[in-house]
Amino acid sequence: MPRARLRLLFALILFALLRAPADAAPLPERTPPSGFTSLDGPSGGRTLAGTFTGNARSAAAVLGGMVGGLRGYFDGPPVVSSAVGDPRDRSIMAFFDARLQSTPVRGAIMVQLADGGGGAVAVLFDRPADIARSFKPMARQLAGGPGPGGPAPRAVPLQQQTTPDGKAAIGVPAGWRITGWGNGAVDVAGPQGQMVDVGIYLPIFSAPTYGGPIPGAVYLPFIADPTVAVRAVSEVLGRQAAARGGMGISDVEVVERVPTPPPTGAGQAAYMFLRSRVGGRPNLHFALVNTAIIDQRSWAYYYSTVGAPDGIFQRDFVTMLNVWRSWSLNPQVLRDRMQDAATKMRQTSEILQSAARGQSAAFDRANKGFDYYIRGVEVLEHTPTGARANFDRDYADAVVKANPTKFRLVPPSQYRTTD
Repeated sequence: MPRARLRLLFALILFALLRAPADAAPLPERTPPSGFTSLDGPSGGRTLAGTFTGNARSAAAVLGGMVGGLRGYFDGPPVVSSAVGDPRDRSIMAFFDARLQSTPVRGAIMVQLADGGGGAVAVLFDRPADIARSFKPMARQLAGGPGPGGPAPRAVPLQQQTTPDGKAAIGVPAGWRITGWGNGAVDVAGPQGQMVDVGIYLPIFSAPTYGGPIPGAVYLPFIADPTVAVRAVSEVLGRQAAARGGMGISDVEVVERVPTPPPTGAGQAAYMFLRSRVGGRPNLHFALVNTAIIDQRSWAYYYSTVGAPDGIFQRDFVTMLNVWRSWSLNPQVLRDRMQDAATKMRQTSEILQSAARGQSAAFDRANKGFDYYIRGVEVLEHTPTGARANFDRDYADAVVKANPTKFRLVPPSQYRTTD
């Protein structure tokens, strides 16, 4: 850390030498591209931030499209001077110059692909004489908003809504809606495939019912283990949904589990982290499942779950948990157990922790990347040993070109605190 702080202090001294007057005129206004939010920086400059959907596989390709798409915002396409990306082509940062209503600007375009499709883009820029001063506050501001700064630390506001039958209430984010209810159970759906289902009680028949099969009922032998039951029941429900023309769930895989006392007071229960495919698209789920015998012919499958497409799940996991926790019939003891189980599981714990640390880490990498760009510095790595050091950009480029199998330029997305 001392070395990093010294480098940061040195960078700030350089920034001070480039600092423009504090009363510099604001940048010219222009309507941001469709799907982007425009945000003026706290110390000047401007950020354009937004997300995109689809099945993008190359951050560099998205960057190329963005450069072309920004020609309508700037006075022509930005001129990219250099770019750095990770080896998997999942993230990239490009440095550019452009003009905004004849005003010269300089900045960075950052692209981050999400694992389940789509991703985020942020464009940070200011006058060339001001960018060294304004970039750091804009990067920190970006960490709290949309774009490749990670999950926002501020909780998404929830509006408490009561189900039409008056038997339950739950917090619903803006743009989400209650899609089902009954006897205290509630289904909430988000605009991008997010779903929160709480308090669902499903009777399962283990023997033929009098009078013949019941349409829509699930027939399965009693399964005591919740991790086995969730796969079997989900497959049946998935086939039923597909038969009705809906998007059925398939390929259910339990990744992790944490046993918990059964909320119904009988049988076995566990919190689980699961993978699946919904309508053919990879999805992730965090669920509580409780199985218990009712009588000789039937058993109970009680569950609550949150889920979303891979990529969206990581972004909205904390929000979905908060919706679940806001359910009016969810006693405090169950809330505590749910949080404890989510924290114990490695996969979900990493998602929860990233919500707290992802922003500062994203800011640090973005700030360091632009700091090095301003100074003409690259992080050079000796790939066989992993040893790293900082060098002049021209020298580092020459080393990599001379021996590309042993040396590489480290992209900002992979910077360490010691770089």
